[in-house]
Amino acid sequence: MRGHKKGKKPPTKPSRAGTFSAEACSAAGAFTIVELVIVMTLVGIISALALPTFVRQTDKARATEAITKISGLLTSSHSEYQLDQDAQAVLEALGDATSGQLGLATTGGDFEYNAEVDGEEITITAEGKSSTDGGDPRIEGKLIYGCIALETGKVDISRNLLEPGDASDVTCN
Repeated sequence: MRGHKKGKKPPTKPSRAGTFSAEACSAAGAFTIVELVIVMTLVGIISALALPTFVRQTDKARATEAITKISGLLTSSHSEYQLDQDAQAVLEALGDATSGQLGLATTGGDFEYNAEVDGEEITITAEGKSSTDGGDPRIEGKLIYGCIALETGKVDISRNLLEPGDASDVTCN
């Protein structure tokens, strides 16, 4: 190596402009098409695995909305019953899905609420609104039940969205 000082590297040749070889791209730190396709495939597989879990969690969050509202309605029903000792008066105080407390619960949410009296027990049902009424199509028609035994104050509320036609999964007796 003539003309070079000891310990120094010889100068490298400049690369040719306009060259697109895989060797030049790898040396420059760029990715090849194969590497990009592999990464895109992995991202697709991970997304496909994660999407069902995400949808289930979204549905659980919507169910939590209904559970919270039912809990509040049942608590106020019990308080009203303590004043009047009349289950029918409590039902009238709740109103229906267009007025009273049930109407307020229905406004702006994904569920429509209805109440029924059976002796000294009140059952409130939350039903997923139809997509034409602003509801989510995934929870349309699905149900959540809640009940309270007015004498004892015992409350039971569904923890899962039930399919239309499923029997109530709560007991307050």
